[in-house]
Amino acid sequence: MFIVHKIEKYLEDIKLSIEQINDFVHEIYSFDTFKNNILVKKATERNIEIIGECCKRLLANELELQNAKKIISFRNFIAHEYDKVDDEIVWGILKRHLPMLYLEVLEKLNENKEL
Repeated sequence: MFIVHKIEKYLEDIKLSIEQINDFVHEIYSFDTFKNNILVKKATERNIEIIGECCKRLLANELELQNAKKIISFRNFIAHEYDKVDDEIVWGILKRHLPMLYLEVLEKLNENKEL
């Protein structure tokens, strides 16, 4: 039961981080606007770090999300190579990958509630 609770917490944290990112960027429609808004960029990067850390903890509990290893690698890159983070890559993650991850997390949360 404890492991299921931890897994659910990490999934909820990913869900919340994606929702917060969506709140930050909901009125930002272009890459140029994104790259020039330091607050949104830094808040987004921080939430991506949280998502990566949750993915790492989920893997440790034997639950894997698609692209978990790539997410963890990018989290480590942001944390340790912060001065080399490419805004275009972050923007691409926001637009292409987070919506799919969000759906996957919702699915996993529903599966865990059924246990």
